[in-house]
Amino acid sequence: LVITDVQLRDQSGIDLLGVIEDVSPNTATIVVTGLDDPSIADLAIENGAYGYLVKPFGPSELLIQIRNALRRRRLERAARDERSRLEIAVEERTAELRGALEGLQRAKSQLRLAQEETIKRLATAVEARDSRTAEHIDRVSAFTRIVSLSLGLDAGAAEVIAEARG
Repeated sequence: LVITDVQLRDQSGIDLLGVIEDVSPNTATIVVTGLDDPSIADLAIENGAYGYLVKPFGPSELLIQIRNALRRRRLERAARDERSRLEIAVEERTAELRGALEGLQRAKSQLRLAQEETIKRLATAVEARDSRTAEHIDRVSAFTRIVSLSLGLDAGAAEVIAEARG
């Protein structure tokens, strides 16, 4: 805790607030002054003062200002710590979700390969039974590819439809 007057020998107490913030950002500050000027009070608060006292003040007023400044500083630190903890938790959960998404993409890819393999095996089984049916399946497959492309589907989608083999 730093208690400073507005008027110092070498600089303004308001300017000192900025130096304190740079050097020790966890330090609570209280500004005291002999002038009861709301604009100076506003300037002190805007520059980071936790409290403001006009001279002369009694011990109780000083004690209240000190307790309030230290309490506010403690609450701000707790809020900052909690915010950091939450940011870390969000980063961890995001990484977990990314991992799960990658796993789903791999599973989807494996499922697609399994579907293609099943279709090919079924087509091979049909072709083995009757060569004319096999030729028909090839013609239907080629025709569905052409129709799909002419309807504006991309080549990948057209290929999936054609692989269904009729």
